[in-house]
Amino acid sequence: MKIPDWLIFNFFTNISLKQAESIPFLGNRAKSMLTDFGFVLSIFFPILVAIMVPSIILESHNPDNPMYFYLYMTIIMIPWSIMNFVLLNKDFCNGKSIAKRIYGYQIIDSHSKEIANDFQCMLRNVTMIVWPLEAIALLINSNKRIGDTIAVTEIVKAEIELKETLLVDLKSHKKMSRKLILTSIGIVIFSNIFEWILTIL
Repeated sequence: MKIPDWLIFNFFTNISLKQAESIPFLGNRAKSMLTDFGFVLSIFFPILVAIMVPSIILESHNPDNPMYFYLYMTIIMIPWSIMNFVLLNKDFCNGKSIAKRIYGYQIIDSHSKEIANDFQCMLRNVTMIVWPLEAIALLINSNKRIGDTIAVTEIVKAEIELKETLLVDLKSHKKMSRKLILTSIGIVIFSNIFEWILTIL
């Protein structure tokens, strides 16, 4: 999987990786979850800003024309959807996201105790749509999220790795299966529709 190194590690992402560590009352699992979200968001932050600023200016100068609003929302949804796709598959390489490498965690199959497969790693992240419930579940049981119950997985302690090992694994890991890609896209579309409904309500 060829991804430019500068896209993974740059000014924004390096800052994001340090933020959760400065929150004293959070446990390592909560810090790991927060770090993962912040890291992925920081990758897309410059893109979102670059799109949002001119789009907002254009829409504000044409407040009576709904076309500009819908155009703005459509443009924003593209990077937002890609970001959600990445969040779904953040544990793609060996059951370890960037934060799990830093804090020393890994996703395994609850039955076999082997490293969870790519589809399981994606499936456990579908509950990001209802992340407040996941946050509560994490406070109750730091090793078992709602997503883990769905995917039949669990989190175990693993060797702490340098963040750069993610780049190595991304380059050597097998390609995503068609099933994984299509399912992830379907979930992202459903998530977008869900968010639209909440916005309308």
